[in-house]
Amino acid sequence: MQIVTLTTDFGTRDWFVGTMKGVMLGINPRADIVDLTHEIPAGDIRAGAFALMAGCHYFPKGTVHVAVVDPGVGGPRRAIAVQTNDYFFVGPDNGVLSWALAREQIKTVRQLEQRKYLLDSVSRTFHGRDIFAPVAAHLSRGPAIQRLGREVKDWVRLPWPQPKRSRGTIRAKSSTLTASATPLPTSNPNRISMDELSRVKPLAGERRVASWRNFMARRQPIFRWRCSVPAVFWKSRSTAVRRPGNLESSLAMPWSCGRNLNPITPQRQKLVRRRA
Repeated sequence: MQIVTLTTDFGTRDWFVGTMKGVMLGINPRADIVDLTHEIPAGDIRAGAFALMAGCHYFPKGTVHVAVVDPGVGGPRRAIAVQTNDYFFVGPDNGVLSWALAREQIKTVRQLEQRKYLLDSVSRTFHGRDIFAPVAAHLSRGPAIQRLGREVKDWVRLPWPQPKRSRGTIRAKSSTLTASATPLPTSNPNRISMDELSRVKPLAGERRVASWRNFMARRQPIFRWRCSVPAVFWKSRSTAVRRPGNLESSLAMPWSCGRNLNPITPQRQKLVRRRA
């Protein structure tokens, strides 16, 4: 049985995801369709790329990964399929696949052109149903990816900048906010010590909205970061103001500041009160 995963910004309230599954099962009734997530913020390509990168490599070899976060649907952007040593990836050529592909050995990238692998009628607004779902289903049945269309060399890659340290400051970017209200920084956790993490103060806009200790102690969404909005992680207690345009973002493996990484023990609570 061939596995196909879905990563979209469609949500589960409407009929979009179910329709994509129906198309795939009509082509390959033996496909095992797995929902990676459908709760990507609408049109947030970076959040979609991060979710796909975080989850795709835990699936068996031969899995077909479909990602549809496509604010440019109906426009000039291409539809592509990618074969790597271990997986297939299908989606719009807008960078949503690029962070997952950065860790793969790519064999070929193909533009989706052959009409016989698409639905008979292709709309301008629902390429998830009309293009990506049928192509993924066909790939799960085993046809060569070369049949889908011409090879693509200049496919879109999202930038992969690095965090910066300067004058007691770590500048990075929060990739997303999980359902448990845990921001997932994209900076490498190996570069930030627990002592530094305990003194982190997230900033939103020009205002510091919460200390990391208080945030993790309450475990509630006392503030929200919009996905891909830069934030500054301050190590010191000094007052500072974020100036737009001077931040660097980074990408590494996802990590969570949950109870295993930052336990709120009675001893820590006493320390927090003493330092406050």
